[in-house]
Amino acid sequence: MSVTIAGCRMQKEGDEMTECADAWYHLVQGGAAGQELRAGLVTDDTTVRCAVADGASLSALPEPWARALVRELCALPVRALAAPDTLHAALRTLSDGWPAALRSYVTGLGRPLDWLEPHALQHGPGATFVAVGVLPVPGGWQWSAAAVGDCCLFHTRGDSLVTSFPLRLPEEFGFHPDLVRGLNCLGAGGVSAIRTTSGHMRPGDTLLLASDALAKWALVQATGGRPAWRRLAEVAAAAGATTDPYSDPYSDPCSDPCSGTVADAYPDAAGGAGHGADALRVFVGGLRETGAIEDDDVTLVAVRFHDDGWTGDRPGGGADGHGER
Repeated sequence: MSVTIAGCRMQKEGDEMTECADAWYHLVQGGAAGQELRAGLVTDDTTVRCAVADGASLSALPEPWARALVRELCALPVRALAAPDTLHAALRTLSDGWPAALRSYVTGLGRPLDWLEPHALQHGPGATFVAVGVLPVPGGWQWSAAAVGDCCLFHTRGDSLVTSFPLRLPEEFGFHPDLVRGLNCLGAGGVSAIRTTSGHMRPGDTLLLASDALAKWALVQATGGRPAWRRLAEVAAAAGATTDPYSDPYSDPCSDPCSGTVADAYPDAAGGAGHGADALRVFVGGLRETGAIEDDDVTLVAVRFHDDGWTGDRPGGGADGHGER
């Protein structure tokens, strides 16, 4: 069996790509996929992790905070995503290093702070996130997910929605989601801000991860009887299919490299979606023109597992680089 991971991100209208406060990251470990890979064979000891973070644009240094957050989430054991207390401890450790980063930022400015910066620096950077980890089990794969705020994960099967997490309805999106902060971590809410869930995947299923604007649009479509899950998977595949696999993931409109095998996994990916990074731009640009989606940074990632002959009669499991699953 094999796994395909494809995705892209884009900035707000009128912004530079360097101002995009969204980030995403993935890690495939174990078996034939012993390093970060775009598409690879999956064996009984393979684990897959993927995370999307949406930096709060009015906070201090949201871009590097979102990037640090997704990397930290993908470095954790998969089982940590099902244990809020363990995850909270890891997030606190990450945030402990940010006061020094903020002081370094202020020192390096070489100018007085403008009128907005003191308030932002007082609270530090903030971001929402959703992260998922996947382990092979008999008959398929078991996934565990955690989230803070309104980035969403959708477990889809063709045009059907199996699970929507952590939000399930468009009206659940608001203006003040919970944030993971570089100062004071989860604030007064603490571990209660962390949501977790899990599910079981079958061959051919897709996990879609999206930041809030696109996630809300997807749920509007679904609740209106116009499911767009297959289309979103195709856009993600087309957006990632031609990116240089050795490029810096944050110097290119696509946030991570991708191998050409993605197009084979989604044969309809190029149909009207554009090519490479343009696929997401064409898709989201059309939604923005009609007012169907808010003008916000957008990230879309698709994780799909394929049955390449494994019958599911082996026990699965194994290590994920941290001595535990």
